[in-house]
Amino acid sequence: MPQANAGNIVQKVSEAEKIRRARVNINDYMEYVFDIEQADLHRQWHDFIQSKKWSMILAPQFHGKSTQITLGIPTFGLGKNPNLRFGIVRQSEPMGHSAISAIKETIEENGRYHTVFPHVTPNKKLSWKLDRLTVVRDRTDESPSIHSMGITSAPSGRKDWLMFDDPCTYVNSISQPRQRQSIIDNSWTPFKNLLGPNGRMTYICTPYHEADLTGVLRKHKVFAGAVFAKGINRNFDPIWEEVWPRQALMDWFETEINPREFWRAFGLETVSADEQLITVDQLTALKVPFFKIPETWHKFTGVDLAIANTRRGADNKRTSIFTIAVDPETKYKYTVDIRYGKFSSPETARQIVEVSMEHKPQLIYVESNNYQYALQEWIAVSGIPGSSEASQKIQPYFTGSEKTDASIGLPGLAGECSRGMWRIPSDMEDHSGTCKCGTCQWIREFTTYPVAEFSDVLMASWMSMRAANSYSYEPQVIFIGAGGHRKRRMMYEIP
Repeated sequence: MPQANAGNIVQKVSEAEKIRRARVNINDYMEYVFDIEQADLHRQWHDFIQSKKWSMILAPQFHGKSTQITLGIPTFGLGKNPNLRFGIVRQSEPMGHSAISAIKETIEENGRYHTVFPHVTPNKKLSWKLDRLTVVRDRTDESPSIHSMGITSAPSGRKDWLMFDDPCTYVNSISQPRQRQSIIDNSWTPFKNLLGPNGRMTYICTPYHEADLTGVLRKHKVFAGAVFAKGINRNFDPIWEEVWPRQALMDWFETEINPREFWRAFGLETVSADEQLITVDQLTALKVPFFKIPETWHKFTGVDLAIANTRRGADNKRTSIFTIAVDPETKYKYTVDIRYGKFSSPETARQIVEVSMEHKPQLIYVESNNYQYALQEWIAVSGIPGSSEASQKIQPYFTGSEKTDASIGLPGLAGECSRGMWRIPSDMEDHSGTCKCGTCQWIREFTTYPVAEFSDVLMASWMSMRAANSYSYEPQVIFIGAGGHRKRRMMYEIP
């Protein structure tokens, strides 16, 4: 027999063997049907899940959880037994629809899937919709083969295998803690009750908060010995080296605004109540109706410059300008003007000058860095009306390690607020959780630090506090300048 024909026979046998294995083993199935090279991590997940009736997988983001488990297991499971009924619970109904979409595409369009499981075909007479799919099966059942739901949806139908796929999010676990408790109280039991006595459950996620649904279930006796948790350690040792080698992990770490968020998302280090600086209820209690701030009250401004934080990605470069007024009798601090945005250098200068002219702050604290000096000199020579006065009020502030100090750092700011030393003039309306006004953004960042998506408004508020607390009625002499040139200038006079 010619060598070429022998080679063709070997190739056909190899293909047939791949198909045979894909019908038996889920790792071979994933490699053949989805052309995925199974990592040791993924094989460990599947071995663990198959060995447990109820199981929980905790893993870093971007490590293939959904592909392996909420796409792989249901499509493989229906191939083995078309009578199975799977439920997929995600953070919202639209996210659940995306899971259904991937499964639908596999069954309808993946040629290799049909080669492995040719008998799995849609039963469009029953349901082949955005949130539910039913395949041809040999029993009558009102429940679909695959049903996706949001964690706050009304559960329905019987399930043989229920899968939770990242039901907890930044919003429902951290930024809106009331949702966190509501999900625990109102969602878990109704979904659990969809299972019969022989039903299976698999819960996969990247954890957020120690007290959210994931944190509570992780400690529940039903998951005792059934939690598989593997994340990235502090040496950046990879667990999926083919995609996330050490250098890639370190590079991603460098893009984070807040390193704490990296260790949550990749190191599985949940946020604890002890880390939270202050609660939404505590800040909401500080709101008072709008009133005209007396002109005699001293005002102070803090500025967090976008370029000051080299960890920020291009989409996260925001400048924040936070102005407060101090009641001379009570010493209460009142929020006066909170603005933030992706300002260019000229726009940043214009915003600072505008704040200076409108509110006439005694001090404008700007985090000290090379850009700050350039900005100060640029304002001074820009010719913008009021620029000279604004430039004289700017004082560089060296943050260093102070922001974590219990007395003068962010905990100190939280302490002042929790003791009622701040007031938040407000329209007293109940703003939505997505409101983008300055006050809502500040509260959002304050109550979700240290894993907030942004922290620039919070940092600017802290610098305004430091400016107010360091203010003296004695004349002060400071050094300012750029390019190494230093000169003396009176910062302000005795009122």
